[in-house]
Amino acid sequence: MVDPSRSTAMISIKLKVASTILLVVCSSVFTILFLAFYPTEFNIWQNIAVFLTAGLLTFGVVAVIWIRMIPI
Repeated sequence: MVDPSRSTAMISIKLKVASTILLVVCSSVFTILFLAFYPTEFNIWQNIAVFLTAGLLTFGVVAVIWIRMIPI
């Protein structure tokens, strides 16, 4: 017999994994597009700030998705 709470947990894990992969892919697409249309008026520090902001935003969203899974 299948435990309904276990199947719900598996769906939840699969959804978290899928959303993490989607966020990483979107972040990679952003990086590729940013480099393809490299803004020449930005200096090196502004470019680094753009990449750090995108990376921290991606990391933060993934962390929130996975932290919600931890039982309190």
